[in-house]
Amino acid sequence: MMKRRDVWLGVTAVAVAGAIGIYLTGTVVPPAVPDAGAAPETRAPVAPPSPPPVPPQAAAIADPPPPAPAAPAPTGPGDTPGNLLTDIRFTGGGSIVFQHEGSLRLRRSRGWIFGQIPAVDLAAYPIMVLSLKTSARGSVWLELKNAGDQGLVGQPRFDVRKLEVDVPDTKGASQRLEVDLRRDLVHAATSEARILAFSDPPEDLDIQSISFRKAGQP
Repeated sequence: MMKRRDVWLGVTAVAVAGAIGIYLTGTVVPPAVPDAGAAPETRAPVAPPSPPPVPPQAAAIADPPPPAPAAPAPTGPGDTPGNLLTDIRFTGGGSIVFQHEGSLRLRRSRGWIFGQIPAVDLAAYPIMVLSLKTSARGSVWLELKNAGDQGLVGQPRFDVRKLEVDVPDTKGASQRLEVDLRRDLVHAATSEARILAFSDPPEDLDIQSISFRKAGQP
């Protein structure tokens, strides 16, 4: 026959065993341990967010075209093209007073100016054409030389061949003056003029253009 103490101990053991059973059958799940032989877990790569759209660039603004060159001074049919004054750089001597900015302005003075010009064959183009303005009648001395420094027109004056050109009074208006060089051409190794000079203008003279043309053409 069991004593009360034994009954108490038996009931306590049963109670403890029941509590352990309840604990083991609870919902707490230990973390799973991965299998060492299983393939590693792979995840799909996540694409980075797309950058915002770039606004279209403004069209580049082109530099403005360069200004068109100034039109040459008007010449008559058969004239050499262009205004030779645009191709000459004059050098002065003596006491001459002049200004060359587009047109050639000679003031009443003593001396000379000269400069190289594009080659002009005076045998083919013997008519010299000047566009000029004056305020009084007068004359100016003209020299035309070839590359060998030989005078091609006129008579010797101070050991240099020069041609005196009569200039009318244009009363300040622009006027075309033609100088026929045929009767004053001299024989030289070449009739190709490369140097032009003016000297001793007695009155103020404004030459706006210089060209040459063939004879027999208007």
